[in-house]
Amino acid sequence: MKNTLKVAGAALVVLVLGIGALLFYLHERALPLVSGAVVTPAVTQPVQIVRDRWGVPHIFAESEQDGYYALGWATAQDRLFQIAMVNQAVRGRLAEWFGEPGLELDRVFRTLDFQGIGKRLYARASPEAQAKP
Repeated sequence: MKNTLKVAGAALVVLVLGIGALLFYLHERALPLVSGAVVTPAVTQPVQIVRDRWGVPHIFAESEQDGYYALGWATAQDRLFQIAMVNQAVRGRLAEWFGEPGLELDRVFRTLDFQGIGKRLYARASPEAQAKP
């Protein structure tokens, strides 16, 4: 009987520690990277993103293109879900996420053709604006 209680107690401790570690991991992975370095071939010169005490990113870059890339990076860190949702809405594909409740908005957005408008505006943009890293 004592051995069974010891085994059950040890299993409970391991289970609680495992759940705690999993919750910590899930919480921490959702936070933006605010220290350290990331190497990407898209940036040609060193770029620094410094967040102030309110979490607002301040970007220091040698070139305008590198600065815009860093701005996109910081924005995606903070608002990735919002960006993904707006992307789905503009394409008229909210029903893929929300089912039938999204159909009415999908019809509106497809009628307004925001995706087509965006493609036409991009085609008319300057080569600098179209440049991809």
